[in-house]
Amino acid sequence: MTLYRQLAALTLCALAASLAPLSGHAEGPAVSALNGKVSVESGSTGNQGNSSATGLGQGSITTPLGHSFGLQLDGAAGIASGNLHGGGALHGFWRDPTVGLLGPVVVIA
Repeated sequence: MTLYRQLAALTLCALAASLAPLSGHAEGPAVSALNGKVSVESGSTGNQGNSSATGLGQGSITTPLGHSFGLQLDGAAGIASGNLHGGGALHGFWRDPTVGLLGPVVVIA
């Protein structure tokens, strides 16, 4: 799967998740405090006796910008079949728990 197909799949998953019905009413700020997450995955791929290690590291950090706004920075780097891949995204957003979340995304791949 090419990087552009992966980004398209990720975008579609995020869109589908944002369209899911809300179960209850949330209150509070867009982002309560500075927070983040880190993920590391690995595996192998290959056929006919040839194999190659794969790995992926990704992280995200989110910070509040006032009560209704937030900023999120995402980054990822991985290796597959000896090729290094990476990218990042910056997402500024406005959030109202009764309406939803909306904001632009800038992606570098």
